[in-house]
Amino acid sequence: MSSFPVPDAISCVKTYFGMPPDDVFARPGICTHMRMHFPSTRFIDIPLDGWQVWRSLFDQWLCDRSEARILDKTEFLSFSEDAEGVSLTCNTRNVEIKSETLVIRCKVCIATDGGTSKVAGIINPIGRKNLRWSLAVQDMYEGTCNLEPGYWHFFADPDISGYPCAYIKDDLIIMDVGMALGDKASPHIERFKDFLKNRFEFSPEKLMRRMGCRVTFPAPQGVFSFGTKRVLIAGEASGLYNLFGEGISSALAAGHIAGRIAAQSIERQCAPDAHYQKEIEEDRCKTAQQFSLKSMLADTRIKGALDNLPLFKRLSVMKDLMKWALFSNKMNQGGLPNKTGHH
Repeated sequence: MSSFPVPDAISCVKTYFGMPPDDVFARPGICTHMRMHFPSTRFIDIPLDGWQVWRSLFDQWLCDRSEARILDKTEFLSFSEDAEGVSLTCNTRNVEIKSETLVIRCKVCIATDGGTSKVAGIINPIGRKNLRWSLAVQDMYEGTCNLEPGYWHFFADPDISGYPCAYIKDDLIIMDVGMALGDKASPHIERFKDFLKNRFEFSPEKLMRRMGCRVTFPAPQGVFSFGTKRVLIAGEASGLYNLFGEGISSALAAGHIAGRIAAQSIERQCAPDAHYQKEIEEDRCKTAQQFSLKSMLADTRIKGALDNLPLFKRLSVMKDLMKWALFSNKMNQGGLPNKTGHH
């Protein structure tokens, strides 16, 4: 549900697709910082410099620019693989809403079917089954709020919810909460709404949209899935998902690597798996390192934000940051804890 392509993703998009048209951007079009709020009411501003886009329009533009053939109303079911290629079995619905079986044959398959990837589940069923899952819910409201536009406001407070954040897009208020899978969403949503009402005079007038998805962080759980001989898995499906839930940059980077190597393997008439595993290793290591407690605290952007504070504030914020980092590290290793009740 992320709508903030960050500098790595922006560079990739500009290089291979060009500059997106104005209509894919929200207002404001740039999210300059992540403002990290702590329970003590202190905060730090961490440079983000991300585009703020509407994902439906941004993704459609990427599809159009790629000139790929898109099969709507088509669901992947299974695949089989042989020495010459891959056969994908899908379920598709025609204009009369009748289900039909569709078999697609290709020399190399690139799977980017998200965190709940069916492809990864078929290849590594035990590893996927053992992953610890959370639920992310996003609400979009008409109303008023004193949150500063142009910032992604992240609240490092486990008493509210796991990974609660809020921001302004086209005068709409977006708020996200996270919880353990199986937990009821409504107490988390209401806690965060009450918090925003008390702290930022949030006055919701109309719920415009509610979305939700299952989320897991495979990297700290030691689970990556990069495919088979002729099936290359990229993006969140492979486990390349960043610390604050930003997956666009790693998806674009891994997708480009997979596409380039798939094209080379077809031209050379060989299986792409060994080359892909070698090329993707840098991204795998980068992702895994982000989730260590040491790496979180050593992040240059966080250190820079701390350096901009007076010494007495810096020490107080560092104490807040350490508490959140310890919680985050524990959460990433074992998933979000269940939390019930409303206060």
